[in-house]
Amino acid sequence: MTTTSERQMLPRPVRAGTSLLMLGGSIAMVAMMLHICADVLSRRFLGTPIVGTLEYVTYLYMVAVVFLPLGRVQEERGHVIVEVVSQLMPARVNLWVDRGAQLFTLAYVTFIAWWGWMETVRSFTRNEVVTVIQTDFPLWPTRLLVPLGLAAMSFVIVVQLAQSFRSGSQPPHSDPAAH
Repeated sequence: MTTTSERQMLPRPVRAGTSLLMLGGSIAMVAMMLHICADVLSRRFLGTPIVGTLEYVTYLYMVAVVFLPLGRVQEERGHVIVEVVSQLMPARVNLWVDRGAQLFTLAYVTFIAWWGWMETVRSFTRNEVVTVIQTDFPLWPTRLLVPLGLAAMSFVIVVQLAQSFRSGSQPPHSDPAAH
């Protein structure tokens, strides 16, 4: 896990944006937990489930929990890093391997963000909905969370790469022992 001083290496607006998205993901997690607990209690004590729990968890909560925090995870360099071979390489080689991995990740994540945006637009133009309690719940707002979270991750990668090339040093990795 990175320290506060390592997080502060990124510009303040970037940190504020990732913090806001992380807060959104955290709120979705708490809301999902409360919704599921209420559904379980309703089944147990009232003998009837809360209608729409599965739909809300699937189409709203889980999407927010998975995609909104991606920028913060990248900011903290919290994604899985396999260092079996890199431990044997010199620091200069590791620097370029890390940059190459970040460039590949940037291309991949940016493509998926673009694809997610296209799916959001398609969902909006088709007025895609899921019916919950005889009410049509539009899907495009939740589909928008996918490209939003991935765009935040892409932006953080761009900032990290720019800092890496500007300073000529490798950004700090998270300490595996701290997790």
